[in-house]
Amino acid sequence: MKKIVSNVLIVATQLIVGGLFLFMLFSDGNEDSRVVVVENDNLNKMSDAVSELFIVEQANKISVDETKEVDLITEEEKEAIEAEKAKAEAEAKALAEAEQKAKEEEEAKKALEAEEAAKEQEATVVVDNSVAALQSYAYDLVINTYGWTEADFDALVSLWNKESGWNYAATGYSGAYGIPQALPGDKMASAGSDYRTNGQTQIRWGLGYISDRYGSPSNAWNHFLNNNWY
Repeated sequence: MKKIVSNVLIVATQLIVGGLFLFMLFSDGNEDSRVVVVENDNLNKMSDAVSELFIVEQANKISVDETKEVDLITEEEKEAIEAEKAKAEAEAKALAEAEQKAKEEEEAKKALEAEEAAKEQEATVVVDNSVAALQSYAYDLVINTYGWTEADFDALVSLWNKESGWNYAATGYSGAYGIPQALPGDKMASAGSDYRTNGQTQIRWGLGYISDRYGSPSNAWNHFLNNNWY
C-alpha cells in the first residue's frame, strides 16, 4: 500500500513540475516570479515528503527481511532442540532396556545357582537306607501324616516286602525301580531329584501313589493279593 502511495506522489510531483515549467515559460512579471517561487517551495516540500516515504518503506522492508531471518533461525534451533530431545529419550530407553535385561539375566543366574546348590545338598545328605530306618520313617508318615492305622502300616510292610524287600536300589524285570517299584522309576522325581539313592524319597512317592489310587495301604495290599500287582 505504501509503495502505491509513493508512486502516486512521484507522478503528482512530475505533473506539478511540468505545469510550473509551462507557466514560467508563458508568464512575465514579479507576481509570476513570486508564484513560481512559492510553487517551487511547495515542490521541494513534496519531494522531501516523497523521499522520506521512500526511506521509511526501505526501512520497513529491511525490518521484514530481518524478522524472516530471525524466524528462520528460531525454527532451525527448535528442530535442533527436538532432535536432541529425541536422541536423549532413545538413549534413556535403550539404557533402561539394557538394565532390565541385565537384571533378568542376573535373577535367572541366581535361580540356577540356587537350584544347583539344592541338588548338591540333596546329593550330600547321608540317608540311612537300612530296612529298619526306612520302615521307621514310613511308620511316621502312615500314622502321623496320612492318619492311617497300625493295620495299614502292617499291610504296607507286607506289600513292599513282596515288591522290593524294602531295597531302595531294587530293579524289577519290567524296569520298575525302588522300594515301591515305580514304573518307570523316574516318576519318583516328583518327590525329589535324589529318588535313585534316597529310600525316604521313594517312600514319600509310594505313599502318595497308594493314597491317590487305593485310599490306603490295606486296600493296596488286598489288590496285590488278588492280582499280584498294585
